Amino acid sequence: MVFINNLRGYTGLWREHVRLIKNLSEVIHLFYMPEIHQYLVPMLVDFVYKGNRETKEASCELLAKILKYQHHTPSREELLNTVMKEMAASTSWVQRKAFIIFCKYAVQNISRDFFKKVFMKEYIVCSTDKVPHVRMEFANAMLTIKPYFDSDVDLSLELMDILSTLNNDSDRDVLEAVEHTDFELLQRRKKN
Repeated sequence: MVFINNLRGYTGLWREHVRLIKNLSEVIHLFYMPEIHQYLVPMLVDFVYKGNRETKEASCELLAKILKYQHHTPSREELLNTVMKEMAASTSWVQRKAFIIFCKYAVQNISRDFFKKVFMKEYIVCSTDKVPHVRMEFANAMLTIKPYFDSDVDLSLELMDILSTLNNDSDRDVLEAVEHTDFELLQRRKKN
């Protein structure tokens, strides 16, 4: 609980909080998840809303790990509901961007089938978001998310089609992100 008290006193020492969150992320599986959910999840969600990029990344990673280890069904459903309603379907583009960051970590921690069933549709919707920052984050996240679905040919082709469509985006930053992602995916394919 000392950890929780250190995080609660959010005094702007974000580097300390990121370090604490990352350390907890390594040992989260040792804790009783319903209790972690009760005390830590609201704080992490708050960090996702109000934190800087590093704080959001660390918080999303820990939320994804909590989702992985959370076997208490009501708590798991509450966490999924929070992610889907307050991040994926948010009117704030910053929260939709945070949803993509969450997806980057969720795909690494939960089963592919569960990710595909629960998160993939909303993740794909982000590719057509009206805000360029969200589309850019979508393209950057493809580097992490797409390789997990290379064995699903239809989905892999759909993701590549979306990337091709984003190649005609009107925003220059989105175009740069798409070109970078396309190049990196091609390099990875060549290595394999």
